[in-house]
Amino acid sequence: MKRKDLLRPVIVTQGFMKAVTTEGKHMTGTSKTGCQRYWRASCALFVVVLVLLGISPSRAAAQRYSVTDLGTFGGTASLSTAVNSGGQVSGEANLPGDTAGHPFLWNKGTMTDLGTFGGPSGEASYLNSRSHLVGGADATDPDPYQADFCGNGSGRICHGVIWINGAMIEVGTLGNNSFAAGINA
Repeated sequence: MKRKDLLRPVIVTQGFMKAVTTEGKHMTGTSKTGCQRYWRASCALFVVVLVLLGISPSRAAAQRYSVTDLGTFGGTASLSTAVNSGGQVSGEANLPGDTAGHPFLWNKGTMTDLGTFGGPSGEASYLNSRSHLVGGADATDPDPYQADFCGNGSGRICHGVIWINGAMIEVGTLGNNSFAAGINA
């Protein structure tokens, strides 16, 4: 068997090639040019991918991102579920005590509580570019099947909801529970 057949994948350290033989011995290669070719080819491939995606390499390096804490309704956690092209965010935010969460719409720094149908919890699962949101909200009635359809463990019947211009509209059910999971643009 040839020596190269006994090598495992290459590890590059400080410009030199290092390989591990199948016997567990390290070999430090003298082929610095082989490493240089590998990295040159990798960088060239990365630049090609950026160009195909329509991102110039200089723009990709210059992009800046920011992280914004959306807040809660007094609890310790919130969950975002969607962001639309206008920068609005939908999700669920905990109330004080973290025993329930309400659906929200976050817009330009303001988090609006979208409410429930009298039950403890709900979630806005998606929103479109016209700021219409969909999701589910608990009612006051216990679910006789304990289906946990809204996924929050309340044991209440869950109703699918669409919120349009602040109005909460029940989408109906084909039995006890429903949940609206998506909406088109």
